Amino acid sequence: MRKACAKCGEQKLLTEFYPNKKRVRSACKACCAKYARERVGQPPTSQPRTCIKCNKLKPAEQFDVSRRYAGGRVRECKVCRAARVKSHWPGYYQSRRAELLEAACLHWRANREAVNATRRIRHAKCPAKRRNENHKRRSRIGGAAGFTPHEWKALVERFGGCCAYCLRQSESLTVDHLDPISRGGAHELTNIVPACLSCNVSKGDRSLLSVLTNPRLLVAQRMVK
Repeated sequence: MRKACAKCGEQKLLTEFYPNKKRVRSACKACCAKYARERVGQPPTSQPRTCIKCNKLKPAEQFDVSRRYAGGRVRECKVCRAARVKSHWPGYYQSRRAELLEAACLHWRANREAVNATRRIRHAKCPAKRRNENHKRRSRIGGAAGFTPHEWKALVERFGGCCAYCLRQSESLTVDHLDPISRGGAHELTNIVPACLSCNVSKGDRSLLSVLTNPRLLVAQRMVK
């Protein structure tokens, strides 16, 4: 069976077309490859684009770069793309959890040094993210929901950018758990306060009762305000 290519107009076999959801693409493989070669090296467009999901005209910076699409950017904005992935991923992961975990383990065993080197570079760039990942891993057994970076930022603003214990402003506030994870506390927004590194280390793994009964630790007053 043959089909006419929408680009060159030639009649070609269906095997010379890439398959898609409907049946095959409108352009043949040769024309697709030629079009891809023409786009290589071209900078992505800086013109505003209309998102195909929310139908809003947005700046080009709100669309991810991709050479697969005309203009060098995807057709849905970052907000819609993130919402779609967030809604799709839990069901996809649960349905293929065993397969994905096995594939991840095999990849790590085959590329152990490269994976560890990449992790060290990523953790060095963002140590706060590494601490958050460690907290989530330690509290995963308890079913903790965790919190997002935006929720953490809002909590820091609620405390005025100050440490919850010494009340001093700091640009490097850390996450401190009122009920320590080592004592069964959850890694959730209701169980954390911003604290400077010195106060966080001084508090250690003391319980919430010890925090509230210590005159120096003014967590209760700060949370009420």
